[in-house]
Amino acid sequence: WSKKKINEVPREEFDTRRAKSYPPIVANTWYALAHSEEVDAGASRPLHIRALGQSFSVWRKRDGGLVVQSAWCPHQGANLAAGGAIKDDCIVCPFHGWRFDATGHVVRIPAAKVPDCPDSAAHRRKLRIFPSQDW
Repeated sequence: WSKKKINEVPREEFDTRRAKSYPPIVANTWYALAHSEEVDAGASRPLHIRALGQSFSVWRKRDGGLVVQSAWCPHQGANLAAGGAIKDDCIVCPFHGWRFDATGHVVRIPAAKVPDCPDSAAHRRKLRIFPSQDW
């Protein structure tokens, strides 16, 4: 689809069409989740992609690097892509404000006694990261 067509189709219809275009799931292969122009560098919210039986959070770092992560927060299961925000090259959980960097590591827990302490058990939780290629 061209960029013009992407912008003309309602988001739900576009997602439904995209989901129908995927072949049966094959392990250890590459799948196109989004068009490059759909993922804006500097966007305040991630792109939510539902595909291959999973939910993905897709966003770009300030330097333009592409990030594909599981959409589910390991703390309480909030959908990071549906309600989260992108701040300082991190995705922020809409429930409790946990921040995850592009590698999936927790970098800040606002309610913790020491919010930026990397040695706590909670800080060792991690988002699942998926290798990505920008075409």
